[in-house]
Amino acid sequence: MSADLALVEEMTNEFLRTLSAASIPPEWKLSLIADPWGSYDRFRKKRPRDFLNMPIPPRINRPPGCGGEDGAPFSWRPSEGKSVLFLPRSLCVGAVILVKFLAAKLEGNYPDPETRDLTEVLNYRERLAREMLRSWGLPRDEGLIREGVLRSTKLWPFLAILLDDRVTEVYASVGRSPVIDHLDLGRREVANLKFDDAAFFKLKTIADSSPFTILDQLHPSAKVDLGVGNIRARISLDMDPFSPPSVDIRNLSALRSLSIPRLISGGYLDPRDASELIRGLVVGRPTLVVGPTGSGKTTLCNAILSCLPPGWRVLSVELVREIEDKENHGLMHQRFVAKNRSKEDILIDLLHRNPDLAFMGEILDKSHAEAFASAADAGLRTLATTHARDPDSLLRRWKRWHLAETVLESNLAIMGRNRALLGIFRFKSDKFIRIRAARDELSDILSSLPGHLTNRETAEALIGYWRRQK
Repeated sequence: MSADLALVEEMTNEFLRTLSAASIPPEWKLSLIADPWGSYDRFRKKRPRDFLNMPIPPRINRPPGCGGEDGAPFSWRPSEGKSVLFLPRSLCVGAVILVKFLAAKLEGNYPDPETRDLTEVLNYRERLAREMLRSWGLPRDEGLIREGVLRSTKLWPFLAILLDDRVTEVYASVGRSPVIDHLDLGRREVANLKFDDAAFFKLKTIADSSPFTILDQLHPSAKVDLGVGNIRARISLDMDPFSPPSVDIRNLSALRSLSIPRLISGGYLDPRDASELIRGLVVGRPTLVVGPTGSGKTTLCNAILSCLPPGWRVLSVELVREIEDKENHGLMHQRFVAKNRSKEDILIDLLHRNPDLAFMGEILDKSHAEAFASAADAGLRTLATTHARDPDSLLRRWKRWHLAETVLESNLAIMGRNRALLGIFRFKSDKFIRIRAARDELSDILSSLPGHLTNRETAEALIGYWRRQK
């Protein structure tokens, strides 16, 4: 019962409503919030005549398997089959009533009337939560404070889930439980959460607040960036008549952990192929990372970019944020968002900046392909992702766009549905041939690096190698 979050929320809300209306002293109410059953038993014994006015706290049992790091607002617990339970810290330490009360007190509080930046609001409410707990004479628990602050927004529980940088993606359709992709747990249904219409429209407010995004019946599909503190996410929303209301949240914060060494140690990438792709970009061969949706195309691009020579100037032209800020990885990185202008127009303006590489984001249509081809024809090192089943199907599509020559001159990194690189292909002798990359110094270095390294740490580990190449 305790893991049924909807029931817990309902019981807690009802208790808080009843408590608010009860004719008992304010200090009693605070005691019942901080220590529900301990206070209830004490008051019943000491003040029996007031007992009838006192609401009965709900019995919320601590579920087995509660864990998580100190300061974390929730933890995961594997459940039956391929599912997990989302366990808020308050549920694990018996403080659901307190956290719900704290969240209600924090709602509507802003640093000033004009501030709506979510990062500033969360920081302000976190400070306010600490002050509230101190004024109530209660101990400070960082995990409960963070949970209360996150609950005070419209983005609970998704914002909390995105704090776990092992969660790479969250999918949800109205009426069903969300599904997560987790680096350690794999793909799991979150059995004790349900995504309903109210949750969808809370997320829709993010799209509605973006000046570049429209989501309505005439424009039933939209993508929007979310940046809160260290959290970076890309939210894709779909609604009728395109599809039943649904959301796909890609946790870009997880990209920092998905480094080349991590992909190699996980069996998703051969170090010789990694070296081939990196060296191919260095010598100027256009590179397309090809595969179906969710196959890890952007993950691979992001990891490769972190392995480029230090000091390179990288320009990224994206519809929405897709990769990490590479400034922290020893590169000079400038990001451009192609919202109201074509990628090709932006690229023309950027050519005079003499970049070492242009990351063109996702190639979705002919205009994007033309931008990629123009960059390659201008002598720019170019990298992009695109959807296709295999090299031949990609070539057929680009032939219809009269851009086949670009595909024939590119390295094609083909991704499988299992997120592994199936191989690097190049057109030779009238057909696509898989490149059998040879072992070299770079591949040896990459295979020797521990899998837990982040992209930033991987970039630092390669500094010596690039110095030797000069």
